Amino acid sequence: MVIRIIRVVDYYVGIPTCFVIGILDKFLNVFRKSVVTTNPEKILLVKTWGIGNIILMLPAMKAVREKYPEAQIYFFSLKNNREILEGNPYINDCFMLDMDGLRAFITSVAENIRLLRGEGIDCILDFDQFARFTALLSFVIGIGKRRIGFNTRGQGKKYVFTDLVDYNNTQHMSKTFYDLAKVIGVAEENYQSVKVPYAGDDLFFVNGFLKTHGIDTQKDILIGIHIGCGPNFPSRRWSCEKYAQLADRLIEEFNVKIYFTGTRSETELVQNTINLMNNRAVDASGRLTIKQMAVIIEKSDIFFSSDTGPLHIASAMDTTVVGFFGPNTPLLYGPLGDKNIIYYKGLPCSPCITNYNAKKSDCRDPICITSIEVDKVYDDVAKRILSENLKR
Repeated sequence: MVIRIIRVVDYYVGIPTCFVIGILDKFLNVFRKSVVTTNPEKILLVKTWGIGNIILMLPAMKAVREKYPEAQIYFFSLKNNREILEGNPYINDCFMLDMDGLRAFITSVAENIRLLRGEGIDCILDFDQFARFTALLSFVIGIGKRRIGFNTRGQGKKYVFTDLVDYNNTQHMSKTFYDLAKVIGVAEENYQSVKVPYAGDDLFFVNGFLKTHGIDTQKDILIGIHIGCGPNFPSRRWSCEKYAQLADRLIEEFNVKIYFTGTRSETELVQNTINLMNNRAVDASGRLTIKQMAVIIEKSDIFFSSDTGPLHIASAMDTTVVGFFGPNTPLLYGPLGDKNIIYYKGLPCSPCITNYNAKKSDCRDPICITSIEVDKVYDDVAKRILSENLKR
């Protein structure tokens, strides 16, 4: 409910507010000194929605840190994203927004504004593609400072930034994020994929978890499957029945070891899938942190997922990905590299969730996903990956 209210307010109030504030700011700039800081000492990176998006930001984050090794770099995001940010070597601290109820949200916004204004931020990079909220927040925190953000068609947030980067809907999102960082001097030739950072404790836990379930990654073919896709348009999901059929066939033909990942809220979904199987699989849902998930995915030979955070983790960890797309496009969000297998029908109605429509869709019949058949996926995986890479 809170997210719905915020989305409505963000659109119907956010656009005119950005316009009015932008006009006022440009008038006041006549009387101000230049906001361009050649060597910023305190930089704020802003990205609220999506763990997957934050993972796609890692190359930009790393590049900013390398460009300004002595700067204090902060990150503003949602409280749910704390885990992927804490311990990140490219930032000094993170500020979290609480979305647990409207009162908590308002209180959290006010407190974060107070804290961040107190930090004396020199430069703000807003990586949100369409949210007016983050643009307005950047303005309030960085009045009179350099504020860099996307000019995304029809989103009305461009008025409050001092520097604009045209949102590019024809290249991978990680490169679009990197384009934003280039405004403050990051060199294009330094772009490279970046793995999700994890600690020795995460590796120790995953090794123990695999051993407990009788899995030896030196001998066994390990395959991970992520069924869920978060609350944003759950119809992106390939069905439990199809995942169960595919898992059984892979186990019976290639003697692979399979585990399912997911959040605690997705445990029922995972259990329903395992109950449909004739063979044993490991339920890792709700048992791994994000960083531990990165470790187990890195140890895997293949990872199956729809367009959601764990798919981007797998891509970052250089694990072969089998990805299911339809409502969203792999052009923007697909795994990088040529060893992956991507299913995308490219129907006239696809993609239906975009950065131009705030990733909302009213589709009731996602044939872009439901028309992907088990036989096709099995044959592709068997011929293109497993037949040539058996650990036997």
